[in-house]
Formats: sequence, C-alpha cells, structure tokens
Amino acid sequence: MSVITTMQVLSENERTQVHERSLELLKKTGMRVDTAWGRRILKGGGAHVDEDSRIVRFPPEMVEEALRLTPRKFSLGTRRPGMKFPMNTGECTLCADGGAVYIYDAQAAIRRNGTREDW
Repeated sequence: MSVITTMQVLSENERTQVHERSLELLKKTGMRVDTAWGRRILKGGGAHVDEDSRIVRFPPEMVEEALRLTPRKFSLGTRRPGMKFPMNTGECTLCADGGAVYIYDAQAAIRRNGTREDW
C-alpha cells in the first residue's frame, strides 16, 4: 500500500499576495546587478537599468512573460555524471545540500576551505 501525502504551505490567496508583492518590489526597488554583461542583457529584455547605481528595475510585464516562458518541470544537474534531480514533478522534493566548499573569512580577509564550524 502506498500513501500519498500532499502538503500545501501557502493558500492560493497567500501565493497571489507573494507574487503581487514580488512584482512590486522588482518594479520599485529592483536589484543590484554588478556585471555590465548582466545589465546589458536585462536592458535588452526590457528592464530599466541605472548604470550609476547598477540597480535594475523590472516591469511587471517582463517578469510575467519570463514566468510564462519558464518550464515548470526541469532537472538540476548533480556532481555525478548521468544523474539528475527532477524538480516540480508533483512529488515532494527535498534537497539536502552540503556546505560551501570555500568561505570568505571577513575577519582574516582571506578565502579558505569551509569547515564544520562554519555551519
């Protein structure tokens, strides 16, 4: 006998609120994009770019179109050749990921290997 458990974290109304507030945030506040290449691509796609501050603001229509074109199901690659991690297949997806391989230690101003203590 198999048991199927469905878990819904947010209601439909809550998901709508998150989406609408995200669109507003991307439109008004935007995000900093530090690469000129990235800003150029986003500007070409219809985003509003302030080169001085490096802030990119996204019109809601641009975000909606990007979401419409984005595949709902996809697979993440893994470190093992030939393996895939399918996402959005209608099943629970848990991804226990390891820690960062490298850490930037701001106190010592160095890049070093990550350690258990960094967790």
